[in-house]
Amino acid sequence: MTAENHHKKTIQLVFHNAAYAESLAGILFLDGEHDVHVTDRPDPALDGIVVAHEDGLEGLIATLCPERIVLVARQDTRQLERIWDAGIRYVVFEETALQSLHLAILGAELKLGRGEAGSGEALADPAAGRA
Repeated sequence: MTAENHHKKTIQLVFHNAAYAESLAGILFLDGEHDVHVTDRPDPALDGIVVAHEDGLEGLIATLCPERIVLVARQDTRQLERIWDAGIRYVVFEETALQSLHLAILGAELKLGRGEAGSGEALADPAAGRA
């Protein structure tokens, strides 16, 4: 890892829609603060935020601390209660502009940085990282 990449925040994008993932990766690349990984399956050992579509919800909540997840959901979803119960607090509807999703990612990163839950070690209880 170069000194230039050392201070970048890791983002993993998990989307079946490659065009959507590429557009979001472009926005994150342009801000100059992110090391973006487009993947089919997130690596829990990597620090940072995982941005994914709700279609992959089962795998995400089984392997990641919910504070690390920014979820893109259908506006007519029936899963919102389930998403909330899983501890995911950053949800953006897929019809929303990518700039709003970018803002949600930045918010999640700020909260994650304060909670010290950014490593691959997931918290057993999402409330455990709060003072």
